[in-house]
Amino acid sequence: MTKLKKLLTNYNKRVDLRRIQANNGRWYINKKLKNPTPKPSMTTIDSIIDKGIAYENWLMNAKDPIKYRDYKADLGTCVHNLIEILIISGECVITDDMKGKFGENEIKKRILGFMAWWEEHNPIPLATEIRLYHKDIPWCGTVDFVCISRKLKKVVMVDFKTGNEYKSHHVQLNGYKMIWDKLFKDFPIDLIYGLYLKDTWIKKPTFSFKKIPISKELPNYVYRLWKWANQDSKGNLIPKLPKEFPDEYKINQEESNE
Repeated sequence: MTKLKKLLTNYNKRVDLRRIQANNGRWYINKKLKNPTPKPSMTTIDSIIDKGIAYENWLMNAKDPIKYRDYKADLGTCVHNLIEILIISGECVITDDMKGKFGENEIKKRILGFMAWWEEHNPIPLATEIRLYHKDIPWCGTVDFVCISRKLKKVVMVDFKTGNEYKSHHVQLNGYKMIWDKLFKDFPIDLIYGLYLKDTWIKKPTFSFKKIPISKELPNYVYRLWKWANQDSKGNLIPKLPKEFPDEYKINQEESNE
């Protein structure tokens, strides 16, 4: 794996991807380029796919749907961050702040599920939370985990999920695989999986490791649909940034002669 480590080091010297949160989704920009062109994230592109009636019912049954959606998104980010720390350092700590913001077992059960998966697959880590960019591919994205699964004896790309399975995940991971394989041709991804971590188990930590069919066509199909829906009248695709207002304000006050 020494060769891959060198390739990753050289890649990180060429690429410095910064996220842009715009009104029309998340975008990336490579700050190492002189005149970088913003590219949409894969998750922004796959949002063009409707998640279906089950998702709508799940969301609308909440007392405050928007607040509940954001809560679940923040929970997912928290779990992702803890898993990244766990992979890199071998340990992680659930802080009092996390316990105060989320249900304690919502975090702990998902981490225990991840550890059960780790024990079963005994992976050799290759890359964690790597932001992928290639000049010839019109989207970017951040991959949760690339490893060699000793159980499967394959190079596996894994995306950690704290919610339900959706078809958009197929688009997302196939889009990431396309970039990775173009960047690291000698180390192509053999398999792509979603690792679904829930807090519903009772006695024993469990997980759902779903194999995702590989398709070169799928991300391109969805990208063309997203592009058609989001380009302006001139065919341009740009991040729509919120209007910025000044921080300081002054008014002219004329002194009265009275």
